[in-house]
Amino acid sequence: MKVHEEDKNSNLPVAAQQPGIAMGFMTTANVDGDFVVYGIPQEVQGGDEAIYYETLALEVKGNTRLEAADQLDNLKTSIAKMKNEAEAITVENDKEMDTASGFLLEIKPIYKNIEKEKDKIIKPMNEFTKKLRKFFADFMSPLETAEIGIKGKIATYVTEKERKQQAEQSRLAEEARKAEERRKKELLKQAEKHMDKGNLEKAQERIEESQKTFVSTTITPEAKRASRSESGGLVSTQNDIEVTVLDKQKLVAWIANQPNIDKYVSIKLGALKAYIKATGVNIPGVSHKNIKTVSVRA
Repeated sequence: MKVHEEDKNSNLPVAAQQPGIAMGFMTTANVDGDFVVYGIPQEVQGGDEAIYYETLALEVKGNTRLEAADQLDNLKTSIAKMKNEAEAITVENDKEMDTASGFLLEIKPIYKNIEKEKDKIIKPMNEFTKKLRKFFADFMSPLETAEIGIKGKIATYVTEKERKQQAEQSRLAEEARKAEERRKKELLKQAEKHMDKGNLEKAQERIEESQKTFVSTTITPEAKRASRSESGGLVSTQNDIEVTVLDKQKLVAWIANQPNIDKYVSIKLGALKAYIKATGVNIPGVSHKNIKTVSVRA
């Protein structure tokens, strides 16, 4: 990959020409070479040339056309013709099998050449992408760690605060319950005294009053609180759950009884196929049969 240093009299914005100020993505004029890249530090490039800008511009050679584009365009008609011929081929006897095999041997080198051209372009770009990911990870990972750490502290604080609130609510509810019991006992005692005195009307009033509840034993939970920063951003907490698989066999047994099993399970057919080929075991719920595959060596 060729890396070019941009002239300092560039038309790029001033902010983009000063390291530490801008980190953006910009388009540049086409320059001969594999890729035109500006602004990524030298260790990301893996080259020897100094980099002046902290902006990035990436352009594929030839005014965004691949160098092999013209060659591939010339092959389109031939490839379409071969596709139609392949659809017309029948294999019902040895002679037709020989013809089909010869056709495969014609296709294979063309396919490999196209794949080679593709890899020539994609592999360097993939390597470049890996280096870019590493470069940006050096900035993003510490921020992600900081974010996770602060979120954890907030979650711990809110969880502990809610635990204390619930404990206090339970205490107040218990006190209210006991107070209500005392009130009812006192009313029933008064009713008994009125009965002893023959005042049945007063006794009935006390009994009816004791059957009513005047003190609430439930506490309304505190509303969720959200914190707003000076910038206007909002930070809030939500209730969620954390799931841990303790017994895979029990989990699988439960999933097996669910009507929408595909919601929970994705079968690795490749691993399943390899196991059956190696052991020959007939697995319940799975069918397999012997088939022929065709390989081509040009």
